Amino acid sequence: MTKKFFQFSKMLFMKKNTWLSKKGTILSKSFLSSKSAFTLVELIIVIAIIAILAVFAFLSIIKWMEKSRNTVRIWFLKTLQAWLDIGYSDESVWKWFYPDISNQEGVVSLLSGNVTLWYQWIVDEEIANKANLETFWIDPVDGVEYTYMVTKNRRKFQLMTMLENADKVSLINKTYALDYNNRTPYTLWIELGVLIRKDKNIPIQFVGWLTWINLSIEDTNYEGILDHTKSPVTLQTVMHNLQVEGWF
Repeated sequence: MTKKFFQFSKMLFMKKNTWLSKKGTILSKSFLSSKSAFTLVELIIVIAIIAILAVFAFLSIIKWMEKSRNTVRIWFLKTLQAWLDIGYSDESVWKWFYPDISNQEGVVSLLSGNVTLWYQWIVDEEIANKANLETFWIDPVDGVEYTYMVTKNRRKFQLMTMLENADKVSLINKTYALDYNNRTPYTLWIELGVLIRKDKNIPIQFVGWLTWINLSIEDTNYEGILDHTKSPVTLQTVMHNLQVEGWF
């Protein structure tokens, strides 16, 4: 009896395993047949979408970096302006006059006839050091100094930097040639009229060969930036503005 029961149990076990094996095979075949691979068209579409997203991400990063650098430029000018004003009110620092640049190499003199009205040059390392800004005294992209303009009597000054235009993204870094056509002037303090060369939108002290400009003679190659919120003006308008304000 026990032997027959054992044989019967063995037979059931073998049949059950055979059924499970067949069922597993059927399920596997059904599962495999339900799977579908990507077609070539679908792969191309996916790759194209990823590429488009990558381009947008890259452009967003570029714009974010430009805005960050512009923040540094504006911060530098505002900090320097504050230090110059503090020094102007403290005789021990500037001796009641703003820094003199009249004898610096590369300075450009702005004239009315034979009379010097003011000077346009750079914020050099010496000026930056006095304001404890020696780490940030050059542009973060092209390493060019910021613009410093002061009247002949050293009682008025104006500062300027060139901001990157985030709406005109350039994928080529033109650090090898000073061309600011994709940049926007940003000025601080008195509206003296920082002069720039129109064709490349660069401050006149970077032209190279220029040492003076006579405002009495109209020259359409140059224009003045009284304030970054206003449109550039002609040399005659700069001259007229100085006469009205009585700054010379």
